[in-house]
Amino acid sequence: ALDRMGEKSADNLLKAIEKAKADVSLARLIAALGIPLVGEETARLLASKYADLDALGEAPFEELEALPGVSHKIAASVIEFFVNDRNRQLLKEFREFGLWPTTGRGEAPADGPLAGKRVLFTGSLPISRGAAEKLAVLAGAVAAKSASRNVDYVVVGENPGSKLDKARQLGLNILDFKQFTRLIGS
Repeated sequence: ALDRMGEKSADNLLKAIEKAKADVSLARLIAALGIPLVGEETARLLASKYADLDALGEAPFEELEALPGVSHKIAASVIEFFVNDRNRQLLKEFREFGLWPTTGRGEAPADGPLAGKRVLFTGSLPISRGAAEKLAVLAGAVAAKSASRNVDYVVVGENPGSKLDKARQLGLNILDFKQFTRLIGS
């Protein structure tokens, strides 16, 4: 019924919407929910621990707080999000629309060589940053975005910049890319 929207265009639009719903990972959806204090990194961690939003919403406070990188405030924020009636209604609508990814558990193996570790990449690497982060996640790690005391390893490429300086100030473990690949066993 839209202007200049023929049957073929409408069909293509519907197919694109269905494909987009299928491509959404649990981590991306958690990050997009707007839970205070939960960014991409924490969302990936939560998606690696919980199978879907139901499991995350039922997680006890103590279990959330025990996760590496999840503070008391972050755990409280997650709990508050899932007990809010408006948010529960929104999640119900997501499920009805078919936007309910269930691929979270297993995105980061719990028993990989970097299980429970946080890895930060800086500088130009021999592969893309996204590919390096994916290797870290497949080895059980969470890919960090900035240097902090919570980071276990900093993988340094060419021309690393200020993240390396900060890592040195904090006394973090610094690796080159070859050392990283040996660490993960590939």
